[in-house]
Amino acid sequence: MAKRTEINDARDLRPALRRLIRFRKDTPEAIHDQITTATALMETESVKNAPVGVTGELRDSIFGEVREVHVPANTIEGRVGTPAIHGLPVELGTGPQGALRRPRRRPPAEALYDWVRIKFGLDDEADIKSAAFAVARKIGRKGTAPQYPFRRAWLTVRRRIRPLAVTGRSIARKVWG
Repeated sequence: MAKRTEINDARDLRPALRRLIRFRKDTPEAIHDQITTATALMETESVKNAPVGVTGELRDSIFGEVREVHVPANTIEGRVGTPAIHGLPVELGTGPQGALRRPRRRPPAEALYDWVRIKFGLDDEADIKSAAFAVARKIGRKGTAPQYPFRRAWLTVRRRIRPLAVTGRSIARKVWG
């Protein structure tokens, strides 16, 4: 319940203004801290849930960032994601069994060269190209199952993140008493 302040003259207004100034100063810092904490939790869980694969590239590429956006006015957002091109197919799968329900398409064989080189231990470029083409064709025919590293991370941390959303209330209680 909100605390009421009765104002009879200008002297009564000064403490309320001091509290308001303190609230406006403390709120963005506290909210930024809470969003940073939530983003770090989500990033840590996403890294834990990401498949290692042969190269470990997806797990190594997962990042979390907190930034201020000025549209809408003074918004702070936390983002967790990956710039890896295979991040979305790993999350959602490929083909009709994936969450996007798109028709299957074969990935470019060039994208699989490093994976094939490490997985099969090949050194000859012709063998690498041939094996990468075969793997790409197999993915195009059968598709891949979704792994959901980010979804599983959210399901794991959401109960720990939700209490952080009441930050505004706790700051108001601290300032207004």
